[in-house]
Amino acid sequence: MIVVSDASPLISLAVVGFLDVLRSLYGRVIIPLVPLLKPILDSLIAQAGFWVSQQLYERVLQGVGEG
Repeated sequence: MIVVSDASPLISLAVVGFLDVLRSLYGRVIIPLVPLLKPILDSLIAQAGFWVSQQLYERVLQGVGEG
């Protein structure tokens, strides 16, 4: 099965620590290179009022290789 998506579900799953669910559902997951996640998270926190604990913030960034 091929699934094409924008970044919204990927970011949401990463924020709540469930990005690995995609592999469980689809087996092979290919995520093309995209802009860095840190500026996106920072914007969600500063401008959209998202609250993310420092521990989760750091874990998400480490999970995508930005930590």
